[in-house]
Order: sequence, then structure tokens, then C-alpha cells
Amino acid sequence: MRKVFVIILTLLTAAAWAGDRRADEIVGRLAAKFRAMKSYGADFEIKIGDQTSKGRFVVSNGRYYMTLGTAEAYGDTKLRREVDNVRREVVVDVVMPQSHVMLENPVRAFDYVDKDYRPELVSENEEETVVKLHPSEGPHSMQWYVVTLTLDKELIPREMLYESEGDESIRVRLLRVAAGDEGFKTYRAKKYRDYEIIDFR
Repeated sequence: MRKVFVIILTLLTAAAWAGDRRADEIVGRLAAKFRAMKSYGADFEIKIGDQTSKGRFVVSNGRYYMTLGTAEAYGDTKLRREVDNVRREVVVDVVMPQSHVMLENPVRAFDYVDKDYRPELVSENEEETVVKLHPSEGPHSMQWYVVTLTLDKELIPREMLYESEGDESIRVRLLRVAAGDEGFKTYRAKKYRDYEIIDFR
């Protein structure tokens, strides 16, 4: 009986190891795909609790422009400017280069090739692949999010589910993902010259 138990344990360990290798491969290919594009955009729908909003982002050479409802966000390698067109405010803050959360840093939304996350293959078939990304530092890290990433057969992201301890989950459906910088904008101070500037740098 003990021998049978050891054989089963060995098989399960081997299967988990193979799954981890496959998850690493998928995450690496996904990151390489978006790095090679340089510029790309996505239309998305985000759901937090009972609220659903639509938006769009465009990444171009490490910078990004995003809209979500009536709000806008501009980001480069140093600063992020969030524009509230209802309150007529511009909030300026430093970027979060380590963040993979799409709303905080879309430049790294599909790039998990680093030591911050450990990928796990949840399922894979001819239609879609599901990978769960666990933060390496565990639930006590400041940026703790478990990310469940659903990809189609061409490794195009279709859905991301962000889960954090003590917070509501954030579900993002990607309605369209395409290469190119159509709609990309850079921040122009004169466009918002009559807005209140709130600077947290």
C-alpha cells in the first residue's frame, strides 16, 4: 500500500511540475508577444461589485493613454496624470512601475515575466487557456493581487480577474486587443489649464 501511495505522489508531483513549466512557457510567450508589438490598444469593460464601466487604453513605447468613462489617464516612465473631467481636476503622481494591474499600469498588464508572480496553469484546451498568477511575496505584500488570466487560442487576453484580500474583486473583459497606436495621446497642459492641479509627487 505504501508503494502505491509513493507512486501516486510521484505522478502528482510530476504532473504539477509539468503544469508549472507549461504555465511559465505561456506567460513568457504572452509577454514576448506584447513586447514585440511596441504599440497596442484594447477596448475593455470593467466590473467592480455591481458597477460596470467601459474604457480603452493605448500603449506606445512605454507610455500610455487611457479612458474610463469620462476620466482620462496619461502615463510615461516617471509620471501618471489622472484627469477627472467632471470635477475638472488633474491628479499628478509618480508611476507604479512594478504594478501589473491594468488600471494602474497598462504597460505591464500582460507582462508577468519577473519574480513578482508565480504562474499556475489552471486549464488549457483548443478554445482557451487559463493561468492563475500568484504573488511571490504572499498576501502581506502591498500590491497583493491574485490574477486569473484567460487567453484565447492565439494567446490574446480575453479576461482578467484581480482578487485582493479584503477588497472586492475586479473583473476586466477585453473586448478588442490590437497592435498599433490609434487613439494614443500625450498629456498637454494647456488643454487642462483651467483645471485644478493636485500634485502628490
